[in-house]
Amino acid sequence: MSREKMIVWGVLLFSILLWALDIVMKYQISDWGIWLFRKEMINLTGVICLVTMGVIMLLALRPRFLEGIFQGLDKTYYVHKWLGIFSVIAVVLHYGAKLSKSLLQPFFERGPNH
Repeated sequence: MSREKMIVWGVLLFSILLWALDIVMKYQISDWGIWLFRKEMINLTGVICLVTMGVIMLLALRPRFLEGIFQGLDKTYYVHKWLGIFSVIAVVLHYGAKLSKSLLQPFFERGPNH
């Protein structure tokens, strides 16, 4: 696997591990339900968006020390592009998870007749 792909996957893995650390510290297994799962999917996609966009902004500054790490500007652009693609996917999933409440309510909330 190329260095650039490892950096892209490393940033994504770092985002997920950051979110997982928060989960482990906050909840127990018995706390989980559909609404907590939905909330945490919103949080996970938000963390991925924030971390990837932060790295994208750093790469857009084109600091000289990064050219040495990436071994060229073209490889820096490669990482910038793929992190942007993953960030856009995470934004769409984030918004979709936020809108999912009205779709989930009929299946997971009981009315006064139950």
